[in-house]
Amino acid sequence: MNAANSTLTLSTARSVLPPAVKTVDRWLAEVNAPRSRSRGLDYGDLTGMVFSECGIDPNAMNRSERVRALVSEDAMFRDALDMSQADLASRAASLLSDAVNASDGFSKCGLVMYSHTAVDENFYQSTACRIASELELSKAPHFSVAQLQGASFFQALDIGDAFLSTDEKMDSALFIASEKWPIPYPRVMGLPAVFSDGAVAMQFVRAGSKPGLRLVSSTVKCFDDFGAVHAAHGTMNLSAICHAVNETVGSFMQACGVEANDIASLLTSCGCPTLDRSIRESLGVPERTLNAVSDDIGYLSAADIPYKLSQALTLVTNGTLAEGSLILAIGVGLGGSVGAALFKAEGVNGEANG
Repeated sequence: MNAANSTLTLSTARSVLPPAVKTVDRWLAEVNAPRSRSRGLDYGDLTGMVFSECGIDPNAMNRSERVRALVSEDAMFRDALDMSQADLASRAASLLSDAVNASDGFSKCGLVMYSHTAVDENFYQSTACRIASELELSKAPHFSVAQLQGASFFQALDIGDAFLSTDEKMDSALFIASEKWPIPYPRVMGLPAVFSDGAVAMQFVRAGSKPGLRLVSSTVKCFDDFGAVHAAHGTMNLSAICHAVNETVGSFMQACGVEANDIASLLTSCGCPTLDRSIRESLGVPERTLNAVSDDIGYLSAADIPYKLSQALTLVTNGTLAEGSLILAIGVGLGGSVGAALFKAEGVNGEANG
């Protein structure tokens, strides 16, 4: 994306984090309990078929010794319990609608994009269609940008920018990301991180029309698989991830004319805090800039960068981050994708967007 031509500003965001917090040890007890095998049998069979196409045995990935070799048994995550992935997405979209309708609504919204990684428990449901219908936006294009984990958001940014750049009648686009990892999905997949449940909904408006985080530029690059297909048998290739991120983000920052010390806030979604810190250090970005979230949130995958960006938007609107602050977001898709985006705080006001 050419920085001079970007059209998007993140103006409003709403998040849904399930209140239930679990530990890996408790989850292992549940996933390996005999009763879990009969729960959601059709879903288990269908997701098992998807796993088998990738050569993955979810039962092998859920073995206690393998999981504990990657993460602490005390590691925490959010569990949506009886809420489905689509329910989480719908709830986030409803909260966003309530916030936006207090001003001017979605009357000229021309696009609805939805991202996820896990498959919804209603295997045959289109969550993108459900959201568009509930928001009375069925006539707007609506679709999913899926299976890119932390890089999903950046691919959606490119698509949203392209739509608004070519259609002057369109004044906004919606992006919703949601994740839920029900049995038999693993919570740990080759990274020292626990996959968590949650959802985020965002409204992007035409740049300059509202205060918020204006998109300066973004990029997505693809590399060889980081080891996602073989995660059941070992760990991701962390050195390959670091190399790909450094190559992508280094050239991206140079193209944007930005240096490490210019960054006010760094948002990373590379799958684990250790890798996030390593990337910050290799880029030379000051330690104070690294976004930190509560230990009980876990890794939100496709919703991870959107959640962190929604928190950054709150810091901008409450004055913690000043007008003109630059925010660098970085996300990794474990299949080999790396995304980066640079945002600038503009037209800051005091209205919270948390």
